[in-house]
Amino acid sequence: MSHSDWQLLLSNLIARIEIDGVTGQKRLPGIITDAEYAALQSSLGQLEALPLAQSSAPAESKHQQSANEEYSFDFNFGEDLEDQSSDAEEEALSNPIVAQAVEKAPVELELQSTYMDTAENSTTFLCIDFGTALSKACMVTREDGYEEILPLPLGKEAGQENYMFPVVSSVYIGLDGRIYFGQKAIDRSLEERGSAAHARFDSLKSYMMSHPEEERLDNVSAEPFCPEGVNFSVGALISFYLAYVTDLIDQTALLEHNLQPYTLRRYAMPCFPDTRKAWVEKELATYLARAQILGDTFSEEWDEGIPVEVAMSAWDQILKLPRLPRFLVDGSVTEPLAVISSRLNPDSSVASKALMVVVDVGAGTTDFTLFQMNVDAKQQRYQAIEVEGSAISLNKAGDYVDQILMSALLKPSRISASHPDYKTIVHDLKLKIRSMKEQLFKDKLLEFYLFDGTAGQISLTSFLSLPEIRAFSEDLKNTFMRVLDSVDPSWLMDNQQQNISVVITGGGANMPMLQELTRGQVYIHGIALDRSTPAPHVPQWIEDESDLLAQEYNQLAVSIGGARKYVINRQSTQKQYSGSRLSRTAAHLEISIAQ
Repeated sequence: MSHSDWQLLLSNLIARIEIDGVTGQKRLPGIITDAEYAALQSSLGQLEALPLAQSSAPAESKHQQSANEEYSFDFNFGEDLEDQSSDAEEEALSNPIVAQAVEKAPVELELQSTYMDTAENSTTFLCIDFGTALSKACMVTREDGYEEILPLPLGKEAGQENYMFPVVSSVYIGLDGRIYFGQKAIDRSLEERGSAAHARFDSLKSYMMSHPEEERLDNVSAEPFCPEGVNFSVGALISFYLAYVTDLIDQTALLEHNLQPYTLRRYAMPCFPDTRKAWVEKELATYLARAQILGDTFSEEWDEGIPVEVAMSAWDQILKLPRLPRFLVDGSVTEPLAVISSRLNPDSSVASKALMVVVDVGAGTTDFTLFQMNVDAKQQRYQAIEVEGSAISLNKAGDYVDQILMSALLKPSRISASHPDYKTIVHDLKLKIRSMKEQLFKDKLLEFYLFDGTAGQISLTSFLSLPEIRAFSEDLKNTFMRVLDSVDPSWLMDNQQQNISVVITGGGANMPMLQELTRGQVYIHGIALDRSTPAPHVPQWIEDESDLLAQEYNQLAVSIGGARKYVINRQSTQKQYSGSRLSRTAAHLEISIAQ
């Protein structure tokens, strides 16, 4: 067999290798041909003919020592598990993009949006739910008092198989010198996980929640997520990701609803203290304005990845622009406020006053807010009042559960910091832990394979019995009680039905520890409140609008509610229950049926 034949057969064999979407393990479908088998034997013979290395059992390298020091088996939940080391693997160093600094390539920005002063589609609002794990968006158009939902199947437009509406919140800079987004970022990072020393940029939103307010994210290096020679900031990567989502929205709106771009938009965010809220609003508004320009510039070029040198050149120009299309950004809406807005709809069969706690579960935070619903069908008034002091955010949610699951998979497999492949195993596991968690909650059992081939399984029952999960469940219950304890007792004392509804929304809404909040009685201020009559899982107007939207309501509640014309303002809160005067206060959201 000639050298070229041998090389061609091995290349074909490697090209046939597939990556399992759940386990991330490489597999070879079909049979191995005689010629391929001969090529493997020939390769083995060539290797055996090579001289032996100077030492068959080298001492632990400096890089391995630093990795072992950096990782410890007892995970500190709430902190990033990713290896933050900038040391490159030997294989990665041979790549041109890693070996030297990237030279910027010229690119001309599409600046059409900067020449405009007002948004198009004046009767339509857009809300972007920029999520830690998944991002969603929805449009609502309003004419003559009637609101119509215009759903945006971003996942479908992006070519994702598992999600129709949400799009994956991930960015990855490949060793081929291109930036990938969404599912393509996950796929590429899994392909390169044995070669790349840098990390995939997941949980983009977490930087908005935890970074010190005095420093802009434009000034924070994204070094852990960049190959050697690539110099991006965290703000730049977030802006490019939002540009990817913005262009998906524009293309989907045109395809599905024949709507042109440049729709007035809001963005959803967790319940922050006022100082944090102001900082996040300023950062996100800037990124969304930049995203429109970048989205227009790279429109429909995302599938093949954006060349790093072109992206860096575009970013340099963006920073120097004297004008951004800020007129497109209408402002923010908190996630619980958007959820409650999605539930309000004129319904002549309903007439009641009720307390409702909205619990929105994301990847980074679980947000609680108490509202009073005031429905008077005869007067055709439908109101929701945010109870002052009830908006509380717990900084534990889906990502926290991911970290607990990682520990649960590694511990019985005896994979600790002393394991020779520990760094690679942890890196690989972090890349696919979300899909593994979804499988565990769906099938009640997870059979898994680690990067080194170690196999195991874990049942949902045993996972839920872990001390860390039980502690998380207690944190949720305690936060729920804090919400009720923080409000004026008049809201509870004047609750004639002595019950309270609990609405759970978000990607983690179906987790058992969240569903526990919808059952049984709670006692506060000497008052017993019954949670046994839950609010409808899906509001009736969503059911009537579309079966598909009803199925996806947990994921889309925030983006639907945030896109409605009338959304509860954060300042529209009320400290004390005002009884019969409720209908005359200005501190409420009001939707009236068109005559």
